Amino acid sequence: MVETLIAVVETGSFSLAAKQLGISQSTVSRRIAALEKKLKGKPIIKRGSRWLELTERAQQYVVQIKNILAQLDSAEAILNSHDDKLEGLLRISMLPGLGGKYLVPALAELHTEYPKLILKMQFVDETVDIKGDPYDIAVRLTPSQQAGMECLKLHTCKLQMCASSQYCEKHGIPANVKELKNHTLIAHAAQADQKTIKISGKRLQLAKGVKPSIFTDDFRTIYQMVGLHAGISLLPDYLIKEDLASGRMKTFDMGIRIDPLTIYACYRRDLKDSAKVRVTLKYFKKALQL
Repeated sequence: MVETLIAVVETGSFSLAAKQLGISQSTVSRRIAALEKKLKGKPIIKRGSRWLELTERAQQYVVQIKNILAQLDSAEAILNSHDDKLEGLLRISMLPGLGGKYLVPALAELHTEYPKLILKMQFVDETVDIKGDPYDIAVRLTPSQQAGMECLKLHTCKLQMCASSQYCEKHGIPANVKELKNHTLIAHAAQADQKTIKISGKRLQLAKGVKPSIFTDDFRTIYQMVGLHAGISLLPDYLIKEDLASGRMKTFDMGIRIDPLTIYACYRRDLKDSAKVRVTLKYFKKALQL
């Protein structure tokens, strides 16, 4: 509950705090209400329609809590600094496409080298709350904004508009964004306004009259649909590298610039000196030297 309060204080908003923590805004409200109840019903936050501020007593409370949490992090770091054994449970959350293609082989090699490790892997596209959920490492396309977290850049990848060679032979290659209206677009279901193609926060603005006609919440499915000649989509190069080399897929830039994506490994700061985490990150960086 206190970490939720600190997130609200640092962001100045219940909604931004919820986004930072990877939880719903209603959960933030419930936690603050529970904390106020625990503190004998004394209000912590004064709220308006577009503002919030701490009461004077709550400001003193937050300062003390921050000091205590900082001391706790230091104490945990001391304990973990002696964690030089590569054994026991290691919990990893990964993006499905990236994890299955590159990180699982790296983890198999890691386990062969250190058989006393117990690997627990989860594959999800969504942002995870590393502090709230039981993960030691989370590999994501955006760095964690949570307090007390470290984020290591593993790899920078390009986003490319692509289609199968068979699709291109049948429908041609669009020369510009306007010509996309003559093609089938495949997009991530998180896109709400249907005016952009979106992948992990990056957006490609579409021309008037251009709309995606296939949506899915799984990038592996987008990749599969492109491979099945269903249409055109925006995909990271690590998913299509082999298809481009074999000639199964083609890419086209249409005269536009698309910002690259950076792949991050996020972990709690108190695990910075953990041998399990440190060695695993080395294996990940090696696997992503594409």
